[in-house]
Amino acid sequence: INAEYGVMLQFKRTPLISKIPSIVGVFPQLTLLSRPLSSAPYVVNSFTQTKKNFGHENSYTTHVAFKPCSDFLKTQKVQFSASTSTSPSQDFTYDRFVDPSKEWDAIIVGGGHNGLVCAAYLAKQKKRVLVLERRDIVGGAAVTEEIFPGFRFSRCSYLLSLFRQSIVKELKLKIPLHPRNPSSFTPLRDGRYLTLGSDRAQNLAEIAKFSKADAAVYEQYEQMLSGFSRDIVDPLLDQKPLLPAEGINLALIRQFLHMKKVGQDRLLRFWELLTTPAQQILDTWFESEPLKSTLATDAIIGAMTSPYEPGSAYVLLHHVMGGLKELEGQWAYVEGGMGTVTKLLAEKVIEHGGVIQTRAPVSRIEVDDIHAKVKGVVLESGHKIASKCVISNATPHITFNQLLKDSSRLSKSLRERMKAFDYTSPVLCVDTLSLIHI
Repeated sequence: INAEYGVMLQFKRTPLISKIPSIVGVFPQLTLLSRPLSSAPYVVNSFTQTKKNFGHENSYTTHVAFKPCSDFLKTQKVQFSASTSTSPSQDFTYDRFVDPSKEWDAIIVGGGHNGLVCAAYLAKQKKRVLVLERRDIVGGAAVTEEIFPGFRFSRCSYLLSLFRQSIVKELKLKIPLHPRNPSSFTPLRDGRYLTLGSDRAQNLAEIAKFSKADAAVYEQYEQMLSGFSRDIVDPLLDQKPLLPAEGINLALIRQFLHMKKVGQDRLLRFWELLTTPAQQILDTWFESEPLKSTLATDAIIGAMTSPYEPGSAYVLLHHVMGGLKELEGQWAYVEGGMGTVTKLLAEKVIEHGGVIQTRAPVSRIEVDDIHAKVKGVVLESGHKIASKCVISNATPHITFNQLLKDSSRLSKSLRERMKAFDYTSPVLCVDTLSLIHI
């Protein structure tokens, strides 16, 4: 901090602002380099930003010059806003420094897509909702970021389909989509290939190049999976989970009657799909290796497993479980990358009165073990934020073994089970259709 109130801020991976048509800041309690600024408010006088290096850990040095403004918005909150004209993805952060004395109806730890959906619904119901995100952008696994200089990618999640259409309708999300067609291309060493897409007749013609018998039963195979998804899986997804502690209730009776209607034979075949290797299911239906190899990718993509592992056949359902705009089983690329989805969700949270705080890592969830009630959260900065409801968007391992490590209410066996969760994946994906040039 110099005589002209110049301040240097450094941000990792993502620039705070990439283009600055307008920027307004009020910093009554901002602490930099472990030293607080004067208690008098300051207003931004000038702003410059320089990208220092490239690669996975992009570093951006931001210089902000402040000037004192004694009569400018004297408040204990810090508001920071910026506008940008770049592509529709995370070009900005949500930065409202929260008053620690305020109690919230719900605190959501983590700003991934699940946390943002939860926050949007709660905020829509006029609840006081606070989302605390560790990183400087929201989105979790559904983000668009610059990996190589000048180009932006969907870093983890890269296709949209399993996102519930009921959420899209109820939150009025307008997601720009580009259907994935063709959906697969399998080249062979002898020059032949198998291409599958959304055209039914073309799919059968492609399969018949390798086996007319496979082409004759392919639609029956698809109908089997679609039937399991429509009649068994889909009705369960939007229902409240059944809790053993609640005993027999109306929801349980409804589900029992529904399963009875499905029939014992189909339920047994569905159980087989859940527990057997994908290769066993595919060998039962088909004879050509190119087709079986292509379909096997639906069972193992994103998983550190093989199609010979028991239980891998279940993921074949993901091929038909989703849907976009009433098209069953349709998958699509999102314009602007997957960060567009979470940006739209974050905007809905803000629109309905919710608050999103980035760069706010939570160190623990506070619990009153005696009365078995949650009290709120403690940030890594040491600040405590009160709430009678805390919802974790973090992984089970982080939630139970880190954020709740001080709670005596959790059994050792539960902690061990949470620690055993396997998150390994063999996937590295670069999608040219998810790439946006800045």
